[in-house]
Amino acid sequence: MYELSIIAVIVFSVIGILLARMILFTKRKFVSTAPCLIEINENPELIKEVEGRGEQPVSNSSRASCEERRRYLRNG
Repeated sequence: MYELSIIAVIVFSVIGILLARMILFTKRKFVSTAPCLIEINENPELIKEVEGRGEQPVSNSSRASCEERRRYLRNG
């Protein structure tokens, strides 16, 4: 019984570490750090370029996607 508990703790820890590594790997591969080019109504005067969010601190105010930034620029 005691050995089974130790094995369960080790397996749980290994799975947790693997999941954390997968999340960090996915974030590194899929979070864009390149500038986001916003083109409104195919008008050259309305082309805006905003910075990619990259490795900015994670908070609700800094998590705007390109689509959210487009809406913000269109509305004001």
